[in-house]
Amino acid sequence: MNGENSATEGRKSGGVSRRDVIKASGAGGLVGISGLSGCLDVLSGGGNGNVRLGTAFPYTGAYSEEATTQKEGVDLAVKEINENGGLNGKDVEVIDRDTELNGDTSARRIRDLINNEDIDLLVANLSGGISLQTNTQAKESGIPYMAGCQTIPDFHTQENLYDCSYTPYALNYQTQYANAAFIHENLGETMYGLYADYAWGQDSWKHQKNAFQELGGTIEGEVAAPLGASDFASQLSSAENSDADVLFIQNLGADQATSLSQAREFGLHESKEIFIGLTTVTVARRAGLDQWDNIYAGIQYNANADNPATNEFSQKMSDEFGNPGDSYSAVCYTAVKEFERAVNSAESLDPEDITTAINENPSFEHTKTGEEWRDCDNQSIQDWYIVQGKPTSEQEDEWDIFSFEDTQGGAELLPDCGSDLYT
Repeated sequence: MNGENSATEGRKSGGVSRRDVIKASGAGGLVGISGLSGCLDVLSGGGNGNVRLGTAFPYTGAYSEEATTQKEGVDLAVKEINENGGLNGKDVEVIDRDTELNGDTSARRIRDLINNEDIDLLVANLSGGISLQTNTQAKESGIPYMAGCQTIPDFHTQENLYDCSYTPYALNYQTQYANAAFIHENLGETMYGLYADYAWGQDSWKHQKNAFQELGGTIEGEVAAPLGASDFASQLSSAENSDADVLFIQNLGADQATSLSQAREFGLHESKEIFIGLTTVTVARRAGLDQWDNIYAGIQYNANADNPATNEFSQKMSDEFGNPGDSYSAVCYTAVKEFERAVNSAESLDPEDITTAINENPSFEHTKTGEEWRDCDNQSIQDWYIVQGKPTSEQEDEWDIFSFEDTQGGAELLPDCGSDLYT
């Protein structure tokens, strides 16, 4: 199912494939095709009567388990769409790829989806930097794109902004300012930061540090760790030797599980408050149910939320996959369902028509209530949650890991689109 193991011969539609159109454009690849998408029937659905949804997630690497949940969210949404009559009466079929959490591999496999598989829509990625690269590919080829993860500011700059490229995940800037407000008010006035040494981790820590200092807090030190690290001893030793009240950890997947476990081995959960900048229940389960007692975290989605949309999605996920969903399944489910809403409203797969449909009706709720697109950067406005880990004695099952501590609202924490963040 994953990787480049499906047919790579160009699918024909009326005797012409997207690959043929790209070649004919004389642009040497993807550049130049974007202006054609609204003009040619070849770009309006498959010749076999199906709409082709391309997906690409990192099934190989440090985020492999999180990628599986992304695909579950896609599959649930596609099942519902097809049961409800499809997109403009056409069934949706999914063509999936493994990005291996590698920029070169992702670029190659996204090109394969566009050039050889003639996809009509794209949901992809679990990396801010790679998502930016995919955004460029989608923009150049005229493919409507929903990012499956948090993005970085460059994704939304005027230079890179693509009218039909959307981010359902809460904006990194918003999440870190929300985290900082809770930390400074409740946990301490001094902080030490340990963050993943790549684009998303660097961007996250920058916003966290700025927000905490703006609130009057003090940064006692910071240290980066490479993606896929197996040992965080040196970084944690530096944190242990600091005078910080709070150890702030910003990483994900296997790295988060390892760094949290080793922080507890160091006894840092006894000498400092530990706050994880972004987690999911999948990551939390990987770290171990006994690792989260009195650990705080920011989270996009949790099935225990007192929210009708969350409750409905959680039940659907439980019925289909035996789990209540997590942040990444929720985001990717939202992405596909938003394509459904826009395509069926516009009665078109054309990117301009999809953008117009979303802008004319920006409010939605698939896994949370009260979400809304803002058209200046195609970012979803939504709440962000702060949670605290439960002791195992209070956990009702393997998914019941967190209790809610706080909700931080959406619009008031988003930067203005004219801010320096987007320049």
